[in-house]
Amino acid sequence: MQSIPQKARIFLLWMAPGLCLPLGGCHAMPGPKYFNQEAARPGSKAAQVVDALQIKPGTHIADLGAGGGHFSILLAQATGTQGLVYAIDVRPDFLRYIHNEAEQRKLSNIKTVLATAEHSGLTSQSVDLIFSRNVYHHIGNRTSYFRELKTALRPGGRLVIIDHSPGASTAPHGHSTDPALIEQELKKAGFTRLRSLELLQPNQSFQIFQATSSG
Repeated sequence: MQSIPQKARIFLLWMAPGLCLPLGGCHAMPGPKYFNQEAARPGSKAAQVVDALQIKPGTHIADLGAGGGHFSILLAQATGTQGLVYAIDVRPDFLRYIHNEAEQRKLSNIKTVLATAEHSGLTSQSVDLIFSRNVYHHIGNRTSYFRELKTALRPGGRLVIIDHSPGASTAPHGHSTDPALIEQELKKAGFTRLRSLELLQPNQSFQIFQATSSG
């Protein structure tokens, strides 16, 4: 039997959070409102997560795998009118939703970007911070992916990875990554871990990285 092409396989993995939800087997892909409700639940500690990033006004930020845009909006509010947030996703319908939400909130500093499985859509040295929440475990060829993504960071830029921890009660089946593996893979991609925060433990790891001079 012919195997699924790598590009298609990774694309499906990006879509996977809603394909097989916990406690209920497989269902239709939820819409952006579902993901915003999940991101807004108290256990997500969304406001505390953004506060922990100590974002300065004018920062350019990429929200990688933006979903319904809950964090994109919080990040846009944190960076202010002089800053910019790229809300990145592989789902055009999600990006339309984020665009409409931003317009309703009169946030002119959110720009939607349609990604592919292999490419974020970011240009070289375009952002100061890349934020990724509950997406890492869906990405294939992660070392190669993040090695290329590193070029989008400006000097001194940071990469933030939040992901479900193995065995966490909040993690969909198989949708998790050992934080030690994240650090190991990103080291190969050319990143050094700056901090590991305990804010979301035990359900999620929360790590902040910076690009090394080579890698």
